[in-house]
Amino acid sequence: MKRISNSIVANARWVAIAVLLLTLLAIASLPKAEFDPSVYSFFQIGESYSDSFFELKEKYGGADLIQVILSSDDKITAESSILEVWSYYEKLKGVEGISSSLCFIPPFLPGSSKLVPTSQKLLSESYQSLAPVLESRQSMVGAMLSEDLTTGAIHLRIDGQAEPFQILRDLRSIEQPTGLKVRFAGSQVIFETLWDSQRRIVAVLSPMAILILFIVFYLNIKSVRYTIITLLPAALGALWLLGTIFWTGLPLNVVTVITPIFVLGLGSAYGLHFVVHYLDNREGYSDHGMVIHKTMEQVGVPILLTAVTTIIGFASLISSRMLPVRQLGILSSIGVGFSSLITFFFLPALLSLLNLSVKHRPHELGARILRLLQPFHRKPYLPIVLFALVVLWGIVSIPFLSVYTNPLHYFKKSSSIRKNIEFVEQKLGSSQYLIGEFRLDGDLTDADYIRRIYELERSMEDLPKVLSVFSIVDILKGVYQLRTGRDEYPPPRMTKLLLNMLDVSDNFIAEDGIIFYCTTTEWDSETTRRIFAYASQNEDIRIITGTPILYARLNQLVGETQRVTLVITVLGMIVILLIVFRKISFTLASLIPIGVTVAGIYGLLQSSGYNLNMMTVTLTAVAIGVGIDYVIHFLFLVRYYKKSGRKYYTTEALRFSGIPIVTNAFAIVCGLLPLVFSPLRLHLQVAVVLGFAMVLSAVSTLTLVPVLHKKGLWRAP
Repeated sequence: MKRISNSIVANARWVAIAVLLLTLLAIASLPKAEFDPSVYSFFQIGESYSDSFFELKEKYGGADLIQVILSSDDKITAESSILEVWSYYEKLKGVEGISSSLCFIPPFLPGSSKLVPTSQKLLSESYQSLAPVLESRQSMVGAMLSEDLTTGAIHLRIDGQAEPFQILRDLRSIEQPTGLKVRFAGSQVIFETLWDSQRRIVAVLSPMAILILFIVFYLNIKSVRYTIITLLPAALGALWLLGTIFWTGLPLNVVTVITPIFVLGLGSAYGLHFVVHYLDNREGYSDHGMVIHKTMEQVGVPILLTAVTTIIGFASLISSRMLPVRQLGILSSIGVGFSSLITFFFLPALLSLLNLSVKHRPHELGARILRLLQPFHRKPYLPIVLFALVVLWGIVSIPFLSVYTNPLHYFKKSSSIRKNIEFVEQKLGSSQYLIGEFRLDGDLTDADYIRRIYELERSMEDLPKVLSVFSIVDILKGVYQLRTGRDEYPPPRMTKLLLNMLDVSDNFIAEDGIIFYCTTTEWDSETTRRIFAYASQNEDIRIITGTPILYARLNQLVGETQRVTLVITVLGMIVILLIVFRKISFTLASLIPIGVTVAGIYGLLQSSGYNLNMMTVTLTAVAIGVGIDYVIHFLFLVRYYKKSGRKYYTTEALRFSGIPIVTNAFAIVCGLLPLVFSPLRLHLQVAVVLGFAMVLSAVSTLTLVPVLHKKGLWRAP
């Protein structure tokens, strides 16, 4: 280690220049930032669930719907409201990028002598004949009008080649109808909100994390200059990571967008351990070269080892079949690697170049926290009992953990988008549609085929959690019923005429099929299994897919990811610990905080009502990979001081590693605090669970592990 430290000091200027150039390169990448908020990015190519969805989108020129929900304090079916809605609807469907549209007001009105499309003038003249149809929610009107008649829907189909976010901006710019409340819903509205949230997280929350970490570290170091130096590896590691992401053209998604905050919180440990030991050694050695050498000797190897264990924790996520989780594992590993290498090479070089003066200041924050743990050292049965209860809590909680992925739960309960979605689901059912395709053998003008598909749709509505099924068949039958007053199916000539007059037919009909939409409620994996079984038994259904099924598939992948990553992480840690310490006792002692931390995570998830989802499923592997760092730092110093002939080597290790450990755990908790202000509830869950896990890991390391190496622990002054 002395040869390495001497080489770094000798080439300090070149190291600093290299870091500066790489930092400028990373800054230059920021204008290239891209964000991908869609659920479609969660699946890899070859995943049948998503492939079916994209197949339908391409075949029918786009499958996504934007729902425009209009509501009134009174009945929206009143004449004045109907005239306002139709005027608004005509403006909406004229927006560029809308391929087809449907409104709860029928495209043709009853009572007219000819089949004339609905217009503002015709509505005013024929309202008295339309009112009974609306009031009774007849035919196709029923699926788009709430039972209490206060809320109606307009469905706008997006062209597959259009930019959906621009379409939403254009739609919102249209003057809204007087006396009506307008809400926008659908997958693209959710994706737009996620996209905006991701930009705010990178632009606002990451700098906020740096500020909070600065305050926490300053309270311990009591020097502005050394606090800045302490934060440099984490800050530069996060910046270099963003540069790597943006230069490679990889967009950030709802999972990977928090990787910079992960790197800031977790990577700050390396700079903290280095600077704290450096300041301690400045008080004991007058030669600055010896100070850097001693610091490298004490923390150089632990920094590299803990980086490896943290990377193993993140790298276990690469086994997941969810692409964002896999990307989180890769990107976080890269970011942690950057932070550790910057600490190992750049901090010694920077400190040797600056050679700043040091005024002795006690480590007030870390020392105060560490003193709170003294009762656990004097009475070793206390931590044993306490953490045994934590393990029991986790074991009892595991059977009650649920896996549930719902885009509604991405957002906080107070957010406007969640309130809008909840309103839509209360009035009209889920804004997340199932979509599918009925086989079309022959001609849609065949009345027998229309009847068969119509009856199949009504049969599907009897399935659990399927509220309504809608296709071009409902439009054809509904218009014919309005025109004739008979509950029958249109004859071939009428069908041809209607298909020529309707502007939606091209997006509903292909040469060999017709697309349909299902409104659902409270979708889950079991319901997905049922509807797949139903579809497989009916030859008229070729494909059934949609965002509810994609989210149900995510539930399966979350459970699979949790099992696989836990096994990989634990086995990886055991191998690393055996290689490093070459003692089974040190390895077993290191595994104790892991067990306590994992149990605590499961207990907190179940008790807090959080579900296992695509974010929380990553926390077990991350907490293990990071938490083991504390054990390595402590046990490495135990061995170091024991070999140095220290009589009370456990106490010495606890004293010199304990302050950075508790300070770092506290810093990680504080560094994750910005996620509390994230617009996404998913990130709040990450902050709560991972912060709790880090505290649990640090406290168990500094109480349970010393009990196993208690040499002089209670006798030392």
